[in-house]
Amino acid sequence: MRPSKILSRYLESYPGLGFLAILTLTGDLRASGWTGAVLALAVLGWLAWRRRAPDTIALGINIFTLACAPLVEALHLAGLGTLGNLLLDHLQTALLLVVALTGAGLTLLTASGFVGQAGPESLRGSLTLMLLALLAMLLLALQLFPALPLNAGGVLIGLFLARGWLRGRM
Repeated sequence: MRPSKILSRYLESYPGLGFLAILTLTGDLRASGWTGAVLALAVLGWLAWRRRAPDTIALGINIFTLACAPLVEALHLAGLGTLGNLLLDHLQTALLLVVALTGAGLTLLTASGFVGQAGPESLRGSLTLMLLALLAMLLLALQLFPALPLNAGGVLIGLFLARGWLRGRM
């Protein structure tokens, strides 16, 4: 595979990778959040310019990445730092919630739904709901059982794997 093909294939993961790289190197959540937001804006703009359909799960991640830093910053500037800190304290849950809401929106508005592959209507709907139920279940597990070694990264990997399995059954 050509290097340019590899780069474009994984393009939608760059905002998250940029966020993690800056956070790991500097420990600065603000700088890493803004880096991720700028990269997410660039990626979503590139996808729109090229008229490429985004990956359904990565779309939710990138929407969250794009919105989170400006939202936290705006809350602090508006004197609502407590709300901003609440969001920061629950970033992983908020990320999974945005991914689930994005999936619900895609299910309602597109033929391919959250699974990202069109198929017979009833099968597609049930598989999509199954994927959303998995996400909701994991969200609840994160809140009810904080001692479990679950984090957003593990949950998202599970979602990508589950979606691949569901696509294989369509």
